[in-house]
Amino acid sequence: MQHTDSDPARRAITTTYDVLSQLNGPFSDRLEFLRRDNNEPAADALILTTMHSSKGLEWDRVWIIRAEETVVPDEKSTESEERRLFYVAVTRAREDLRLSMAKKNPTSRFVLEAGIDAAIAT
Repeated sequence: MQHTDSDPARRAITTTYDVLSQLNGPFSDRLEFLRRDNNEPAADALILTTMHSSKGLEWDRVWIIRAEETVVPDEKSTESEERRLFYVAVTRAREDLRLSMAKKNPTSRFVLEAGIDAAIAT
């Protein structure tokens, strides 16, 4: 943990440790268990992921929640990186893309720039 420089890295390490510590057997067997195909989601499973980890993946239906300013883009990241991540997220949908926003917050500039119909997106 002392070698990580970000909260997401610390959370990833903690989550992985929590999962591995709940499994039985030697550490190498625990890692092997996590790599098995039986850990793949069922065809009808709901998969929750981040924009960061969705690169290279596709789903029939994709929901992007909180497509709002200060969330997308995140103020702590560069706008170019956030724009790239939003593009990746939007292009993961094969058939249906839905966006949600809270009415009290402004819609993300990325949604507006993409010309996504707000009536469909909300």
